[in-house]
Amino acid sequence: MDLRKDITVGDIPIVWTTNLSDDEIREFYAVIVSDPDLGASKAEAGQGALFTLRFYYKTVEFKDGYCLCHGFGNHLGVIYRTDQEWELWEARRAEREELKDEQERERLAEAALFKGQDDYLRQEIHDRLSTGRYAETHALLDRRFALRNEITDERKQDASLWQLRWEAVEMFSKFPTADAGIEFLEKHGKISYDYMLLAKQYHFRKTTGGEKTWIEIEKIYRAATAKYANDGPLVKHICLFWERQSELHRAVEFCQLGIDRGLKDDTVNGFPGRIKRLRKKLGNLGL
Repeated sequence: MDLRKDITVGDIPIVWTTNLSDDEIREFYAVIVSDPDLGASKAEAGQGALFTLRFYYKTVEFKDGYCLCHGFGNHLGVIYRTDQEWELWEARRAEREELKDEQERERLAEAALFKGQDDYLRQEIHDRLSTGRYAETHALLDRRFALRNEITDERKQDASLWQLRWEAVEMFSKFPTADAGIEFLEKHGKISYDYMLLAKQYHFRKTTGGEKTWIEIEKIYRAATAKYANDGPLVKHICLFWERQSELHRAVEFCQLGIDRGLKDDTVNGFPGRIKRLRKKLGNLGL
């Protein structure tokens, strides 16, 4: 169907969007011009023609079929098809609607299945974690992650994976060591903040601190800087963390890592200035 837009024909005071030819427009206009719903009014001769339309929407019999009309202002859209063509169009429309309904039913069934499986795995994870069965908890978290990879809608899949990744980080922070959380992020981590969050949660869970806690957190940060070797803000965050914990030797070590890699920390003096300040603080403490 060839649709022509913004067509004017002779002195007919309507702008047409239609698949009718000019001759057919004249013929069709003769059919509808007396229709009171068209709401036509003309100015006196010599002052030009003024033609207005109230909102106009109806079907009008024409030739071997009918026209579907919709108009507002002085614009009128008119689509003509034969009766046979309209029947075919309606059949196709009904077929598309049926397909759409079928797809929606399938989507709802898949969503219900996913929710049932995910709820089951979530409960199993909490049960295993609460009884200290860490290896089983890790395996079930991997299964929840794999389940989300089966989501066909990429946008929903991405959002769901982000949510689960951070849920998993919180659960791994309850493990006695950081190894399982690091292994999980090696497979599923997307940004350096995932590692920062794991270290933060692990520190929060192990509120007593101490060398045992620092060793586990250092594992997390070393894994992060290995995976994100060019991430200056990550190294800055790590330096600040160790400094706040008064672990100045560790802070110096990671500052030196930033210097060796030529990284920037978004400050005027950068890592060289930071390490100089830390070493001065160590000297003042006699360390």
